[in-house]
Amino acid sequence: MSFPDVAIEQTAFIDWLQHLINRKLLDGAPLGVTRQAIDRGVDSLTDKQRQVFDRHVIQANQQCCDLCGDTPPWPEQVHMSTNGGLCGACYYRLNKTD
Repeated sequence: MSFPDVAIEQTAFIDWLQHLINRKLLDGAPLGVTRQAIDRGVDSLTDKQRQVFDRHVIQANQQCCDLCGDTPPWPEQVHMSTNGGLCGACYYRLNKTD
C-alpha cells in the first residue's frame, strides 16, 4: 500500500469512528478510548484501552455484508446502515438499471 492509500484508509477509519460517536453507538469506556484514538491515534492507547477498543468498538460495530458476507473497507462501513446492510458492490448489483 502506498503512502496516499494509507492516508486515505486512516481518514476513512477516523470518519467511521466519528460516525459511531455521532450515531450515539458508543458510551462509557468505549466512547472515551474512541475519542482518544481519534485525537491522538490508536497507538496512544494503553494495552487495556486497546482491548476495550478492539472488543467494544471494532468487533462490536464492524459489519459484514448481509448478501456476500464480506467485511467492506472503512469508507463503506459508514454507508452500510443506509444501504440495507449491503456492501457497495452488492448494493450496486441489486440497484443497477440495465
